[in-house]
Amino acid sequence: MENQYIDKELAAERLRTGQHRAFVGGRWDEIGQLQFDYMVGKGLAPTDRFVDVACGSMRGGRHFIGHLNPFHYFGFDINRALIDAGLTHEIAPLGLLDKIAPGNLVAAEAFAFPTSWRDMDSALALSLFTHLTMNSIALCLRNLRPVMSDGARFYATIFHVSEDNQTARQEQLDGIVTYMCQDPYHYTRGDMDYLAGKTGWRVVDIETFNHPRGQSMVIFETA
Repeated sequence: MENQYIDKELAAERLRTGQHRAFVGGRWDEIGQLQFDYMVGKGLAPTDRFVDVACGSMRGGRHFIGHLNPFHYFGFDINRALIDAGLTHEIAPLGLLDKIAPGNLVAAEAFAFPTSWRDMDSALALSLFTHLTMNSIALCLRNLRPVMSDGARFYATIFHVSEDNQTARQEQLDGIVTYMCQDPYHYTRGDMDYLAGKTGWRVVDIETFNHPRGQSMVIFETA
């Protein structure tokens, strides 16, 4: 199994005991606010159509839904139970359910984004690529490209390492250790350039991102 988030039985058990916040990695308030502030700083406007890739139980979604115009938030995840937990425990208490269209929250395998999703302005994947192999990242990039408008940007966090350090285990912040061939993964700029070039994107930059575990932000733009 590539990572724990694919294990729906594990997720269901933890969600039954009210652990939807802990399941997506903890630091709920801190990281939820961090990703929202970052995207607003990049110009995310209420009128934008925004895709939250691996939206989970709405750690970031609760902020984005409140900010965006009705029906402009689109959430995608492999695990429907996490989405439902977020709707029940996070979005409903904030009175935001009426800002989400029925087809805007989708759970599917293999990054099978709905064919009805088109002309999105921006997308974000926070702490997703850190758990994925290069082939899975390529699949995500390839399948997301038709969803996005020309010139759109996709922001995704990775553990970024130099080419010289790629094969060795790397100690990150907050006690995290990353690997080339084991979850959690780290990647180089060359890895990202290669994947982008194969899937209809280009890498604009890899930025320092004030993530408490030391993740960096890759900025992809449609090519």
